[in-house]
Amino acid sequence: MDNKAFEVLFEELRLLRVEVAQFNAKLEGIIGSKPTYVTPDTLETKISALLHELKISANLKGYQYLREALQMVINDFELTGLITVELYPTIAKKYVTTPSRVERAIRHAIEVSYKRNREHPYYKEYPHIKPTNGQFVADMADKFRLEDVQLQAVGQD
Repeated sequence: MDNKAFEVLFEELRLLRVEVAQFNAKLEGIIGSKPTYVTPDTLETKISALLHELKISANLKGYQYLREALQMVINDFELTGLITVELYPTIAKKYVTTPSRVERAIRHAIEVSYKRNREHPYYKEYPHIKPTNGQFVADMADKFRLEDVQLQAVGQD
């Protein structure tokens, strides 16, 4: 793909994100408030605890990248559909590496976790194959979002 094709692709992606932001603004107007998820102070701590529970060691590069990916996806769930074009490149830029290295490190961290922890309830959903990077990130982010919705519902009662 040449530079012109990339420019066109990224412009289309930018326009799509603008449309999504406009839709979210309309939705916010309808429901009366912007949905809040987990606060940034506790988010990193909760993600770290979950990754440790899944036996993903902090010394793995994939641990850092997964933590970053989960924070990004929890705050913008639409990124689950843009993992290779937006999520990996953004993380790669932050950590001064390449998107393919980010993808590989995350895949390795998930593989290690899967091998060490097959009895964990999450992995029982995938008895014969390990989850893909996208499945793992989306599932974990969704778990945090659901927990936050439940916490908000309890707080309203």
